[in-house]
Amino acid sequence: MSRFLEEIREQPEALRRLVEHLRGAGRAPLEAARDLCAGRQLSFVGMGSSHYAPLAVRPALLRNGVRAEVWEAGELLHYHLESFPGEGAVVAISQSGESAETLRVVEQLDPGHPLVAITNAAESGFGRRGHVLLPLCAGHEAAISTKTYTNTLALLHLLTAALTGGDLEDEGLRLEALAGVMEAVLVSRRDEMDAAAGFLREAAFLYFVARGPSLAAAHQAALTFNEGARLPTCALAGGSFRHGPLELVGEAFAGIFLAPAGSTWELSMAVAREVAEAGGRALLLTDQAPPGRSGRLRVVELAPCGEDLFPLGACVPAELLLHRMARDRGREAGVFERISKVTRHE
Repeated sequence: MSRFLEEIREQPEALRRLVEHLRGAGRAPLEAARDLCAGRQLSFVGMGSSHYAPLAVRPALLRNGVRAEVWEAGELLHYHLESFPGEGAVVAISQSGESAETLRVVEQLDPGHPLVAITNAAESGFGRRGHVLLPLCAGHEAAISTKTYTNTLALLHLLTAALTGGDLEDEGLRLEALAGVMEAVLVSRRDEMDAAAGFLREAAFLYFVARGPSLAAAHQAALTFNEGARLPTCALAGGSFRHGPLELVGEAFAGIFLAPAGSTWELSMAVAREVAEAGGRALLLTDQAPPGRSGRLRVVELAPCGEDLFPLGACVPAELLLHRMARDRGREAGVFERISKVTRHE
């Protein structure tokens, strides 16, 4: 078993460990982060997976009157830091605590700037710089981001609940239920994901298309398929996909559409069906059964978990798909040749 697959299998327990921590010793820091951020504009800062994860919670924050922006740390560092809103709170995310750009942003903030640090490396200099530290409790991770990413999503979900008046115990129970769903996928749906990989085997380029909170899942998958399968990818919002790339659809086209039940499910379903009818290959990950299927539209039905948690629910299926597609291309996902697990320099 590859290290990447081992870490996929460790995710349910890592998620439960985080929830249990936040019920106990982690509850006070979570409430301190809520108090620090309350009434302020939030700026989420990170790179890679840590940049994409806050996209899952930004819609809920905005809907509840919490101003929130998501910044790629490298762009913020070199182009926007001088005009960065000084009255807001920064939620800086670095799974390793060593991501070069995020660490430099944190170092350049005024010492009094409200700062929440989210990291899996609680003893790192990055973790110690935050006014509040929220550890991910994911355990050691050596391959492509799996446990640290899912726990980042879960932690941001609970922070969002705290900021918007949600019931933390109820949300913790939802996350624990999702850990059980992850285990069920690992036990009973490997063959289905292997078949989905076969459906996409000839793809030379892969589009990931989503809307709303699921944009986090699309960007994360695009990044990890680049890393793990050496497969060129692109992540797009559903509307942006229709405003141009839809013209590319033909027999060589392959796309993965992430479509949870919610306000844009019908739009996502329609464009996936349109791709299939035009001769492309469309793999639909959804928690709502579509009204019709075709040979070029393959559907993977996921357990319902709500539009807000769908990015978490899609993690294990997407990772199993990546594992198999990498193998089919003669590679082992998580073995790096030109980069490393942690990017310590720009």
